[in-house]
Amino acid sequence: IIGGCRKNDDTPSPPECRIVKITNGTTVHSINYYPDGKVRTFNTNNNTVRNFNYSGNTIIRTTLVNGLFDEKSIITLNNDGMVKNVRTETNSGGTQWNNNAYEYSEARVTKRTFTNSSGITPWVRNYVWMDGNIVSVLNPEDGIGTEYQFHTDKLMQVGDFFGTISDRMQYGTINAFYKNKNLLKATVSSSGTFITNYDYVFDASGKIISLNVVSGTSSDTYQ
Repeated sequence: IIGGCRKNDDTPSPPECRIVKITNGTTVHSINYYPDGKVRTFNTNNNTVRNFNYSGNTIIRTTLVNGLFDEKSIITLNNDGMVKNVRTETNSGGTQWNNNAYEYSEARVTKRTFTNSSGITPWVRNYVWMDGNIVSVLNPEDGIGTEYQFHTDKLMQVGDFFGTISDRMQYGTINAFYKNKNLLKATVSSSGTFITNYDYVFDASGKIISLNVVSGTSSDTYQ
């Protein structure tokens, strides 16, 4: 994965890193923004479109495929602007759904609880923090999960994969879920068999200008 940041100077807000296109083989994602920097649309190959609408502490993310309803997510933020609940409805009537509820200690997410309309047994993931960063997300029943490594000599900034790219694609805005102290360096499965590395390129002032993400043979390009 290769990432690049485009500085937008034509809006009232200060210039910042905004990904406008992601390419993975023949798949192209185009991202359009509101003037305040929040995502307006996330368009995949001109046939799958995520539309984002914002009202107070609520974000409505509606996905259309070939112009037809696919799913709607109702994202609720807490008073700190962090994601508190995500309910995703997979039919137009809202009777089929799944829900992720998040618990926090101050601005740090500590627990995720998943439920759905099918009535399966709810499951939980616990978030473990160390030195200001999420270092693992674990299944409390067996201790299996994902470990996170960080560039401890580099502070979190716009351009970080989790806080900037992932949060924007899912929630339309930055730092809505991930608020780590440092830049993400790698994710590693508990077995150690699946590793993703994140390597940043900086300009002379120390701002991120590109991001290389290596995960097996997968290759995305951020522009």
